[in-house]
Amino acid sequence: MSKVHSREVCYISQSKFAKLGGVRVNEELPPEKTKIPLPEGTLAVGGGLMVAGISSYAFFKVGQEALGKEDFKPIVALWFATFVLAPGFFLPLEQEMGRALAHRRALGLGGRAIVRRIVPLGIAITGIIVALLAGLSSIATKDFFEGYGLVTAALIIGFISYAPAHLARGICSGQGRFSSYGI
Repeated sequence: MSKVHSREVCYISQSKFAKLGGVRVNEELPPEKTKIPLPEGTLAVGGGLMVAGISSYAFFKVGQEALGKEDFKPIVALWFATFVLAPGFFLPLEQEMGRALAHRRALGLGGRAIVRRIVPLGIAITGIIVALLAGLSSIATKDFFEGYGLVTAALIIGFISYAPAHLARGICSGQGRFSSYGI
């Protein structure tokens, strides 16, 4: 095996890596071939983040103007619980799904076994959270949502919605489909 000197730069062709079933092939590429301005999907992910940020700002601005600060408090509590707490439960599933699928993809293996393991876990976590929220709904409604039971129901629906969204994002990232991930 030849030793690579520190001045030499070797690149691994992803297409050759995939074609050879995970056997790494070193090839020297001219510098103009190695400069990719942005990785695939960067614009879609960045655009999605921009839309989310602008939408959140508009939501708070319009909501406070329409309802006033006092009447908007239950909605702020709902927003916090949904967009801050829910990812804490489901983001680890997304990351593990993405990592495991990417690993299997690099080895040339399918990802169905990973999806079949993680999806039931996501369903179980969602079920536990929904049961806890339903059981504590009277306390949540009174203490956090100022008596608005509809806001508590919206929180439960929000948690139920987060599970498949994060699992889908994990599948997209694990398969290298970052354009779909950004949407």
